[in-house]
Amino acid sequence: MTLKKLSGAIIIFILVILGGGVIYSNLEGWSLVDAIYFSAVTITTLGYGDFVPRTGIGKIFTILFSVSGIAIGLYILTVIGTSIFTIDLHRRVKVLILKNGRKFNVEKLSVGMVTSWKQGKNEVFTGVINEIGLDYVKLHVEKKNEILVPKKDQKILIISSEGRLRKYEN
Repeated sequence: MTLKKLSGAIIIFILVILGGGVIYSNLEGWSLVDAIYFSAVTITTLGYGDFVPRTGIGKIFTILFSVSGIAIGLYILTVIGTSIFTIDLHRRVKVLILKNGRKFNVEKLSVGMVTSWKQGKNEVFTGVINEIGLDYVKLHVEKKNEILVPKKDQKILIISSEGRLRKYEN
């Protein structure tokens, strides 16, 4: 899943730069290489100033391309950073925690994933994983025993690598 996200993010980044390059090449009459260069410099917020749009439509496109391209670029950098961290984490340690009385591997988990954790015989917590550490998993509880927990009463469980509840956080 992580490599899929990472490769998808890189492909989107390349397509945005190439798409911007094709549009700039047509709008401003630049060579394709210069237009792709300008797109990459714009999205990465370097802005050397050696190329600037001269036409009105080129300037308007630059405003829209900059805002959306920078947002896409930051998202992609976040995905890349998260993917590298997750790959490194999975390579270093395989944290096992209890899920409905069975053990499962952190390699199958990711931040944002909804999962359940069984504590004792009577309590089952369901929520969203919001952090995976070297020896713990943080689970933001949204349901207890299949009953929704009111927003004000929701807590974060810190589950140790041994599958034990370490503590609650508000």
